[in-house]
Amino acid sequence: MFKLDGKFFEGVYEGKNLKKGSLLNYVLYTSSLYDKSKPAAFCLTFDGLNTEQVSALEYLAHEGEMPPFVALGVFPGRVEPTLDGGIARNMRKEEYDVADREFPDFLVDELIPEILAKHGIKISDSPDLHMISGGSSGGIAAWTGAWYRNDFFRRAFISSPSFLAMGMGEDIPFLVKKLEARPIKICLTLGEHEPDDYFGSSYPVGLLFERSLNFAGYDYEYSYFPNEGHCCRIRDYESQIGFMRYLWKDALTNPVKLAEKSKRIVDLIGENSTWCAAESTDFKSHKSVICHAGTYEACGDKVYFIGESKEKTVAAEGFGNISALAVSADKWRLYIADRDRRYIYAMSICADSTLKDLCKLGTLHLDKDCRTIGAYDMTVDSNDRLYIATDMGVQCMRSYGIVDIILPLPNDIAANSVMLCGHILYAQSGEKCFARTIIPEELQSDGKNAALRHTGYYD
Repeated sequence: MFKLDGKFFEGVYEGKNLKKGSLLNYVLYTSSLYDKSKPAAFCLTFDGLNTEQVSALEYLAHEGEMPPFVALGVFPGRVEPTLDGGIARNMRKEEYDVADREFPDFLVDELIPEILAKHGIKISDSPDLHMISGGSSGGIAAWTGAWYRNDFFRRAFISSPSFLAMGMGEDIPFLVKKLEARPIKICLTLGEHEPDDYFGSSYPVGLLFERSLNFAGYDYEYSYFPNEGHCCRIRDYESQIGFMRYLWKDALTNPVKLAEKSKRIVDLIGENSTWCAAESTDFKSHKSVICHAGTYEACGDKVYFIGESKEKTVAAEGFGNISALAVSADKWRLYIADRDRRYIYAMSICADSTLKDLCKLGTLHLDKDCRTIGAYDMTVDSNDRLYIATDMGVQCMRSYGIVDIILPLPNDIAANSVMLCGHILYAQSGEKCFARTIIPEELQSDGKNAALRHTGYYD
């Protein structure tokens, strides 16, 4: 191994704001090439300082293949007993395996700046020069850190990630395919003999994650090691030189970006569409829609019909709290969104305007810490694609009921309202309003109304 001649600092961090009461041991290392007057690259490793990986980084820095750096190794937190005879609790599962943004926010907003300030260390402000690294449950933490705090981390080393049913990690490989991707450069490793446990199997989920990265267009390198096990090579110095060389190649000259955007997402939003802050827009209510013979109106758990006589009659009931209605592009299906249900429902509109054939058209994905399991709002385009405002952002559902694209709002805030104005998609979150262009329906690869003719999932 390349000798670590830099400086080591050790300590215990006590959570102040985001993780009160939690104690985290850490080891901080500054490269022997570190110059306090010049901001350095930064690497965060889980389960302590990965010295073999750090040694590989030091070698590459001395070879001029990456900038001088600072590495911080963090151990899982612990909570000390408050009563005599109590036993301290390890917080690894709560921190690493719960795949939401709470722990990444704690790392970026509190722990990292506090520790660096304590030791007088400066790092680069550029997320392109920040890496996050872990294996097993630490692999989940590395992914969620790079995903939720993409404003800080752009490079990730992930070994045998445990995207399993321990803390909602099992959804990640599927969501990677559907979510609008973010600039993350990834080195993924997997062994043949991965654990098979009651909460899942690491080997097939590792294969699935690799396929998801490929589908979504990420810049990544995948290494598979036959006859080796869980988190193999994570502490192998020679292997780490190759992994780190890939992750840090041309780091000072080439910003991290996607290798190729998902064709499915490009077909909807184009190559360069992004959310931009917009002036407050008058979002109209979608609780009533007009059909051939009158109006359907939602109130509470019921759908009412109002005809020429202006009499209001119950057309459907038994829902939770209906938030929006929409009529299909070919006018014979009524879509029903419900705050208290995870489904988008559909019913058939009959010639006499009665409703029948209630079905659970599609299932929404749940945000990791959702406040509302259903939809806040919903609208539909002429290709019969539904745009659904949820805690996870805008979920896009095809006419056959599958969410194929999810457009998260900036900082992953909830979408409370959604509206289409021509080829502009608007979304509102509280008092914030955002807009982005989408491909006009008639120019989408489906062509106008073509989605209605599809009977299979593979289109």
